[in-house]
Amino acid sequence: MDRYYYPTHFALAVVHGQLGNFSKAFEEFEKASQLDDSPQMIGFLGHVYAVSHNPDKAQRVLEEMKRQRTERYVSAYAVALGVTPERFKAIADSIGR
Repeated sequence: MDRYYYPTHFALAVVHGQLGNFSKAFEEFEKASQLDDSPQMIGFLGHVYAVSHNPDKAQRVLEEMKRQRTERYVSAYAVALGVTPERFKAIADSIGR
């Protein structure tokens, strides 16, 4: 495996996250984000924080993405990755859906 090929680290991080092996997922996301600091990468990290019951860290990721929006394009998709299902429900309820 080429240690400089971020998609491999990203894929491993996603798989570890889906399996609930969050420490390995964070390890691989760290490696991937050092090679690619795109908003999507950061958003997926926020997602893993959210699903691993680390709402404070997920919130920090969201705040970082908000800050980055002043400097570069950050898609709504990338931001939404870090939002927990509970927060989505609260947002939907607040707009009457």
